Amino acid sequence: GIWRTCFCLVTETKNQKILSRLSYDSISIKEIAHEFGFLSASSFNKYCKCNFGYNPTELKKQIKERRIESSVFQCIK
Repeated sequence: GIWRTCFCLVTETKNQKILSRLSYDSISIKEIAHEFGFLSASSFNKYCKCNFGYNPTELKKQIKERRIESSVFQCIK
């Protein structure tokens, strides 16, 4: 329904922003976690692992090596 579509859009947008922020060396993972409202490193780790298949450190490395693109992580409708 409409709520699922809205939820997916919000999640996709959030995920793309997280990937974008992780691509900057000048921003720490802790800062990114805080910026997106995660209360602990552990909860951000779990979110990344669940949504991207990698923890934030691994994800940052994958982005840097250009093995990951934000367009791959879209909600299945």
